[in-house]
Amino acid sequence: MLRLNFFKYISFLVILFIPLVFYIYSYDSTLLDHMGYRQTQTALSTMWMSYSDSWIDFIFPVFGYPWLLPMEYPIFQIISSLISKLEFFSIETSGRLLSLVIYYLSLIPIRYILKNKIRDDLLFYIFYLTSPLLLYFSSKFLIDGFVFFLSVSVFATFLMLVKNFSIRNVILFVIFCNLCGLQKITGLMAALSGCGVYFIFYLISLKDKNSFIEIFKFSFVFLISIILPILWVIYSDEIKNSFYLTSFLTSDALSNWNYGNFNQRLDIYNLAKLFGWRITVLGGIFALFLRLLLFRFNKLEENKIAISCLTCGLFGPIFFFNLYLVHDYYLISSLAFIGIGLYLIPNIDAPRFNNIKPSANIFIAITLFFNLTIFSYWYMPKTNDIPSSHKDMYKIALKVKKQVDSDKVILTAGVDWDSTIPFYTGNYAIMLPSWQKNDFTPKVKGEYFDSLEVLSNLEDYLGNRELGAIVVCKIRMSEDFDVVVNFIKQKWKIDWKNKGLCSFGIIKEN
Repeated sequence: MLRLNFFKYISFLVILFIPLVFYIYSYDSTLLDHMGYRQTQTALSTMWMSYSDSWIDFIFPVFGYPWLLPMEYPIFQIISSLISKLEFFSIETSGRLLSLVIYYLSLIPIRYILKNKIRDDLLFYIFYLTSPLLLYFSSKFLIDGFVFFLSVSVFATFLMLVKNFSIRNVILFVIFCNLCGLQKITGLMAALSGCGVYFIFYLISLKDKNSFIEIFKFSFVFLISIILPILWVIYSDEIKNSFYLTSFLTSDALSNWNYGNFNQRLDIYNLAKLFGWRITVLGGIFALFLRLLLFRFNKLEENKIAISCLTCGLFGPIFFFNLYLVHDYYLISSLAFIGIGLYLIPNIDAPRFNNIKPSANIFIAITLFFNLTIFSYWYMPKTNDIPSSHKDMYKIALKVKKQVDSDKVILTAGVDWDSTIPFYTGNYAIMLPSWQKNDFTPKVKGEYFDSLEVLSNLEDYLGNRELGAIVVCKIRMSEDFDVVVNFIKQKWKIDWKNKGLCSFGIIKEN
């Protein structure tokens, strides 16, 4: 038995270092390998963090004057910015290193939820550390790993609160709720949905004893936990509504894009892509699903944590279906919750088939083989490799940086919200959205975004700055792309230079 436990600990320690090895392997890469637009967006807000005047109005210079775009409250970016001030830490390094540290720190609340010793839950930890999707994004410059850490801490502290309703536990729960909701309100919504399910199990266990008092106590705690995040959303929407360009980025304008529609959820291809390919294969939960087929389930009461975690994990994919369908990185904040739920549901002492009772080691071997194979096939080729579209933007950015003063503004078209150019030039920018007109496109007062409205009044978006360069790319083109490009070329008579899918022109001083 001692030899077996020793082997398990050694195996865990070896696998524990896999994310660190991957971090070292990809250390020198740019932020453009996969989901570059989102990584550069996070890095850009981090870069300008120290230039902001207050802890409320943060500079995010991509949509024109007054150069503010309050989306999520940038806790992750603030920490990254502080780390980058230390010697030898660049902006890119600070964000990646922080993501990796948070990835490991998330094991603390996970350990509390699972309750057992690590060796007893080795299968889950191996899933978490080798999941192709989680492993790849473990050291990327994204806020989503931090959102998961906060949301799983919300759920863990709620378990503590139910077990012992003390002032300390109330404070811990409220703090994590506020941090989670400020960083990303959808992460808090998912965590609280799981807390709500667990609380229902708790009320049932009381058998009508003091139920009203418990409902009152916990409702009050829930209420004070969401006030600050809701106020931030209201404030940020008010700021965005003050200007034409940013008014298309409010919660209401983006609702169709965020939630998707009912027909999407009925489409077999979409369901297979999200729940089959993304969650099961790229998420690395194949072996956890297999256990469900081979073992009977625990009783309903015994599965209260499992069901609650599944609620946390599936909340995002179900309610924000379109976001999860389009972008794989959204699963970072959901996948481990799903894994915990699937791991805890079966009773490993009750096989469904008398002659088939595979040991935990078999599932561990399957998980390792399956996850590392998928990672090598799908995500490893993306590492240190820049897609052709981002290569052109990256090269253009380096050229423009050399030719344009740092205090001048760059106008971009055909790249949508991609922050590659403003990040690698270090300039303020005005980025024209490139939205195809469909059921998911943002609308304000029933109208689609009109680029000509911004271009015709560009001086209002420049503030007291001057336009230094224009970059036009054929990467994300809306229906009116040609109209926009023709308008730009007629208004600004400049010498255009081409680089692959992109072209740029420098505005000469009169």
